[in-house]
Amino acid sequence: MSFRRWRPRDFLYYLHCQGEDVESAKRGLAHQYPDYRELTMGHFEIALVAATDTEARQVLHGMRKHCGVAHPIGQRHWGRHHFTALGLNQNWPRRRFDELHWLNTTASGTTPWERLSESADTVHIHHFAPPGPVLQIPARHYQWRSRQDLVSFWASLYLAREGPCIPGLDWSSYANWSTGASLGHASVGRGATPAAAVAALLAQTEPAVLGNAVHALLVIEANHSLTLGDYASILELLGTAIGCEVIATGYLSANYADHALRLLAFGPG
Repeated sequence: MSFRRWRPRDFLYYLHCQGEDVESAKRGLAHQYPDYRELTMGHFEIALVAATDTEARQVLHGMRKHCGVAHPIGQRHWGRHHFTALGLNQNWPRRRFDELHWLNTTASGTTPWERLSESADTVHIHHFAPPGPVLQIPARHYQWRSRQDLVSFWASLYLAREGPCIPGLDWSSYANWSTGASLGHASVGRGATPAAAVAALLAQTEPAVLGNAVHALLVIEANHSLTLGDYASILELLGTAIGCEVIATGYLSANYADHALRLLAFGPG
């Protein structure tokens, strides 16, 4: 199953895009999408798991710092997102999480799959070196160049779900999305203009992904100067380069000085 897209005409553009009263826009969207109320009224329990709870807390701190540029946040709760940092060296709470992120940084490189899968509906496994030939399914697997790349991507993605301003991703498809045996590769590009950000992003994209991607998710962070024309151009340029449709989400804030594009493209490991 791949991501579903909300077309721009169906999306709640928020005040930045429509100039429409927020509450009336929400009522209109709730009528068109019956599951919208569930998405906006519910909350998400997310676990960050590493070999030690100290390592997991460091990741949470980095995510909080990244999001704080655009949106005021608390220590563990970002609006509807509730985070718990855990280590393999401690007892875990007796509850099931909506999502669980495992940072595969242990010396052995092994993944405690049974413990992870029993604790969450969706399991994300993050590798910092090429993983073995067999990937646990239905977990979603990613390979990162650095921990900072991981932190900035997921902080940006969750910020977009907290207050979506960029049309594209239908969040109701997110929980059921399956990447199969493909591996996610991340790249980021920044620029004073959308075109410059796209060029910087493609320069950082793994050669194995270019022309061979099977799924792609893009998080856009920009100020209010971003236009629908810019949005369409970004998706067209990236889709052509990586060989598949790019589904976008993102966040607009006056605090962003430039355009940041964070691409997660799935392809051969």
